[in-house]
Amino acid sequence: MIVELDGREVSLTDEQIETYEAMTKLQRGVALASIAGEDIADAHRNAGGKCKNEEYRSPLAGQILANPLAVLFINSFKCL
Repeated sequence: MIVELDGREVSLTDEQIETYEAMTKLQRGVALASIAGEDIADAHRNAGGKCKNEEYRSPLAGQILANPLAVLFINSFKCL
C-alpha cells in the first residue's frame, strides 16, 4: 500500500498496513499529517475533523494522537 506523506509517496510495510487499516479515516489523516510535521490542529482540520469551537481542536487532535493505534503507527516511521 502506498500513501502520500508530505508530498511524496511512501510504501507501507505489512505491519504499518495492518495498523493503518485498523484506524479510522480521521485517525489516519491526523497521524499521517503529524508524521509530516504538520501542526496537530491543522492536521485535525485537514483530515476532516469536526469541531464546534476552534479552541478544542488541538486537544481533540492530541486525543487522537494518544490512541494506541496512532502511537504504534507513528512510531513505526521512527524506526525507518
